[in-house]
Amino acid sequence: MVQRSLHKPLNVGGFLSLVPSSNSGFSFSAMSGQTFLTISLAVLALLFCARLLNRVHSTLAIVSLSMIIGGGLSNLLDRALHDGRVSDFLGLSTWFVCNGADIAITLGVVLLLVSFCSGRKVLR
Repeated sequence: MVQRSLHKPLNVGGFLSLVPSSNSGFSFSAMSGQTFLTISLAVLALLFCARLLNRVHSTLAIVSLSMIIGGGLSNLLDRALHDGRVSDFLGLSTWFVCNGADIAITLGVVLLLVSFCSGRKVLR
């Protein structure tokens, strides 16, 4: 939607802007152009997270894994609808463009690390 509606970056205040962009790889365009490998690795990561979700009993770990899975599924759907590319549109400062799914994945990973480093038993 942003790709069709916005033809140039639009600063919406401070360090945040709307930037029409797309990416065929992972974060920071890693593995761009390798659509099959990118999708395969994403599916494997999602299956791992789903399996891990059945083994955790910490609320924080459950929320974290749910954010990772939701963001990953969203990006896979985006790739399916846009010829293997993910639509990015949130420009953070001048160095990074992402989407809501990327933010959910990143926050989920950080919270999962916090959960595992908390000293409490997380896995069953």
